[in-house]
Parts: sequence; C-alpha cells; structure tokens
Amino acid sequence: MSLRHKTELIIGTQDGVNVSFNTSATYVPTTVFVYQDGQMQAKDVVTETGGTGFDLAVAPESDENWQVRYIAVIP
Repeated sequence: MSLRHKTELIIGTQDGVNVSFNTSATYVPTTVFVYQDGQMQAKDVVTETGGTGFDLAVAPESDENWQVRYIAVIP
C-alpha cells in the first residue's frame, strides 16, 4: 500500500440540492479539502463520511467548478 496526493473534480450530481459526493480513491481521514472555483474552502465545509464519501455544507450549482484534494490510499 502507498499514499499519494490527488486532486480531481468532485464525483456526484451538482444541481444545487445534492450535498453528498465521492472521491475516485479511498482517502486518508482528515486529508480532504475542497476548492470552489479555485478557492480553498474552510475545513468546516467538508464532512468526511469515510472511504470515498464526503458531504459538503453547501450544495454546488451545476455551473460551479468544485475540486477535491486528498491523500489517496493506493493498494
């Protein structure tokens, strides 16, 4: 097993209602940070739900660019 930093678009429906999203790989707890239109958001915007899941305190709109940066567990 190894670890590496990953940055990617959030995985999930951006419709102004949905707040639950995923990463493409399992993350190390406490390493998930999100960026809205290139600006890092406060840590309290993200609630890690474990594995690849996380919730946001705001529901992203379809025209917004949300990315997630985390440390991935690579088997």
